[in-house]
Amino acid sequence: MGWGNAVPSGTRGDVASSSPSGRSLDEIFKPAVGLEHVPYLRMAVFGRAKVGKTHFALSAATTGPVWIIDTEGAVNINIMSVPPELRSRIHVADILCFSDKKNRKVDLVASLDALRDAIDKLTDYIKDNPGEIGTIVVDSATDMWDWMTIWLEEEGATSFSASGKMLRTEWGKANKKYAELMYMLLSSGWNIILTFRAREAVNSKGESLGFDNARWQKNTDYWIDLICEYRKDGLDRTLRIVGGRFGDNISPLTNPNWNDLLDHLEKQTGVTFAFRR
Repeated sequence: MGWGNAVPSGTRGDVASSSPSGRSLDEIFKPAVGLEHVPYLRMAVFGRAKVGKTHFALSAATTGPVWIIDTEGAVNINIMSVPPELRSRIHVADILCFSDKKNRKVDLVASLDALRDAIDKLTDYIKDNPGEIGTIVVDSATDMWDWMTIWLEEEGATSFSASGKMLRTEWGKANKKYAELMYMLLSSGWNIILTFRAREAVNSKGESLGFDNARWQKNTDYWIDLICEYRKDGLDRTLRIVGGRFGDNISPLTNPNWNDLLDHLEKQTGVTFAFRR
């Protein structure tokens, strides 16, 4: 799938055909008192390697089907630890593409196309099955942006300086494509779990600041309802809520699964989730 002329489902073509200008005021605005439950949870979880981000995401199978887009080609190992009755609810898309299978050379631009195609097909499926509610996982969503920068450098950029250096204005193309993927995911009406890698925060001297930052595109946190950091200390794993729309005083969880997090949010914030009712 090319990046130049594809129009994802739920964007301009669909919006134009629905004639929004013909709706009444009551159709556009809904009374806040009628919004009893949150329809889905859209979250990001970041952390260092092998702390349990993927295992946590797979536990969402307790509330419905999980469709996971695997950018690392390794989720099958984690799935072996999932009970068989839940494993049957999990669907995996291994979207890594190889330009040279013999030497295992990965084509990351083609893999980015495959990632977009997987999201496109999945959102079409959701649109055709309105009574179903599940969870979309992108593991790792850090690759969405990393691959986007490679696409820009290898194919997308068209404006360069006299010395051959890509102009900074070209980054708008990558930001736009990234936003398209995010809106395709967020408008699906399903739960979204995006895992991100983390890196140590340092000052201008390269000294550690004692915490980690998520590796993502700069606007990612604006799109997410709940931002969590996952850390491992010995045999225990801690999920710490570090941002989002649920408030600032939510206590951390130790060794949680998906249902533990939902219970915790409902108890500490008063929010209720429609897909659990």
